[in-house]
Amino acid sequence: MTALVISAGPVNGPGISKRPGDIGAVDWSEPPDILTITGNGSSYFSGLASQWTADGHILPQLLAHYGRTAANYSSISLTGFSAGHGLFGPLLLLDGDSIAAAVLFDSCFTGKGPPDHPSNGKDGYAAFGARAIAGEKLLVLTASRGENGPGMVASSTGSQCA
Repeated sequence: MTALVISAGPVNGPGISKRPGDIGAVDWSEPPDILTITGNGSSYFSGLASQWTADGHILPQLLAHYGRTAANYSSISLTGFSAGHGLFGPLLLLDGDSIAAAVLFDSCFTGKGPPDHPSNGKDGYAAFGARAIAGEKLLVLTASRGENGPGMVASSTGSQCA
C-alpha cells in the first residue's frame, strides 16, 4: 500500500512540479500519492473545511471530493504552507486519529488570542501537538515572524502556536 501526502496552501499546482526544492523533486524510495489542494487565503481553506465537514469529520469528504478513500493508503500525512492552516487546523482536530504526520511551513498563524482560549483557536494543532509529544504522531512547525496589520500584534507562524 502506498502513503498519501495531502498538501494545502498557495503551492505549486494544480499538480506537484519537479523544480528544485519542490516536493515532487524528492527521490522517494516508495513514492506516495500526493494530493495538492491549492487556493488563496485562509478563508478559502476554512471554507473547504466547513464544506467538507459531515458527521464530525472532514477527511472522508475531502478524499471523496478527489476520488480517493482512506482505505487505499498505508498512512496519510499533511504538508501545508501559509493559508493551508484554514483547512488543516479543523482537519487535525476532527480527524487527527487518521493523520500520521503534519509538516507545516509557516502555517500556524497566531497573534493576540482571547485570554480564555490559550490555543488561539488552534485546537487541532494543540491536540495533534500533544499526541506528537507523547510519541504517537509527528509534527513539524516552521516559524517566521511578521505583523498582521494596523492595530494588530506581531504574529508568529509556528513558535507561539507550539
